[in-house]
Amino acid sequence: MEAAPIPQKNCFHTLHHIPVKRHLS
Repeated sequence: MEAAPIPQKNCFHTLHHIPVKRHLS
């Protein structure tokens, strides 16, 4: 996963950010 491309990492970060934000709400 460390060798993952920048675009793929962005998608992973966004997907992880959505649930995290919802959980915090």
